[in-house]
Amino acid sequence: MNQESNKNKSGDETSALVALATLEAVVRKMGSEADGLVAPVRQTIFKRYPTLFIFLTTLGATAVFLSLEKILLQVSIFEERPGVLFIIGIVILASMGRLYKKLG
Repeated sequence: MNQESNKNKSGDETSALVALATLEAVVRKMGSEADGLVAPVRQTIFKRYPTLFIFLTTLGATAVFLSLEKILLQVSIFEERPGVLFIIGIVILASMGRLYKKLG
């Protein structure tokens, strides 16, 4: 009886894997078709309004940096000793550089 239940579980797992593989293939195909439809529109909008996109990108980056600065300055040790924040930043940059070098 145990062997039958194991076979049923195995069959259920196999059918579930087949269903997931089929679903993944359909989603990938839909994604590539959607990209094909949207790409020309995306390119023409960027070509028509390049200044607007540059302005919005600059505004978004500035908002992120300013808000991050305000959040970090709420931590009293960073406000009192900015050198600590500087050292943490250098350590993070060095770590990310090493990680990038190892992965690349």
